[in-house]
Amino acid sequence: MRHLALLLTAAAATILPGCGGANGKTTDGIVRSPVTVTAVTVEEQTEPVTVRRSATLLSRVDVLLATESAGVVVSRPIPAGTLVAKNAVVLRLSDAVQRSTLTSARARLAGLAQEGVSLADRQAAVADVQRAEELLRMRTVVAPADGVLDRYDIEEGDYAAPGTPVGRLVSPSKLWLVATVLEDEILSVPTEATVSIEVPAWPDTRFPGKVVRRGSAALPGTGQFEVEIDIDPDPRLLPGFIATVAIPVKGSRAARLVPRDAVFRRHGTWRLFAVAKDGDTLRAAERTVRVRSVPGRPDLMDITSGVDLGTRVVVRGRLGLVDRDLLRIDDR
Repeated sequence: MRHLALLLTAAAATILPGCGGANGKTTDGIVRSPVTVTAVTVEEQTEPVTVRRSATLLSRVDVLLATESAGVVVSRPIPAGTLVAKNAVVLRLSDAVQRSTLTSARARLAGLAQEGVSLADRQAAVADVQRAEELLRMRTVVAPADGVLDRYDIEEGDYAAPGTPVGRLVSPSKLWLVATVLEDEILSVPTEATVSIEVPAWPDTRFPGKVVRRGSAALPGTGQFEVEIDIDPDPRLLPGFIATVAIPVKGSRAARLVPRDAVFRRHGTWRLFAVAKDGDTLRAAERTVRVRSVPGRPDLMDITSGVDLGTRVVVRGRLGLVDRDLLRIDDR
């Protein structure tokens, strides 16, 4: 037993010096060559003050299509989910009777032209043709604007009464939203201000928009005012997305801004590598920090806690870096 204890003591004496990070060793006891990185100094800057609100993305074109007359659906020529142009036919009702009526009306008008009838009879015949053309037109449903045929609400062979909903047309390229702000904020929202929009579907992306209207009166019973925002076209955004919008208000706040590449997530927390002096050498010091996104600047993050002003943090070269690695700073 005494012999075993001596062996364990000797083994410990061999291992422990490698765990202290001295002589170029990291906490895992492995000797590493200095890692070349670039770094920036954390400095206090100012950024606009914003308020964050939730809202739903809406389409400027969002139309429920409906029939104008009664009949059986005979065709849906455009598949759901297809981009359609204004006035494209998206649904047809049975129209044999209406076509026959129009043919007869045109034939009667042509016959009157050859017989030399009175002006009143000719005008009546022209009106009959126009009425027949209108009745035939009402047997189709057309797109009132450019957009995407989102869905059909009726099948071929179904009977449709006048006003029956048959589908929905939207335009994902013309999105907007309405957010609300408090009465002490509305006058501080600059007109035509640029805003930053986030959606869960694209968690690390900020989409730009612009304030196009500030409410002139509070919503009844709420004390809140509407802010209408147009969103820059982007195929990744769809109507119905729930968004968080950062609306700038007049004023600014102090911030500790660093490049987005300086921070990373590990074990559910935000972290970065600070540059720490260790005698005559520089080492990586992994720090847990709290961060905040910067509206309209997806390339920056605001460090709200975890590092002091004047600290240098690693921006490039951090991949594969571990705590207490030796560093070589590339100042080019």
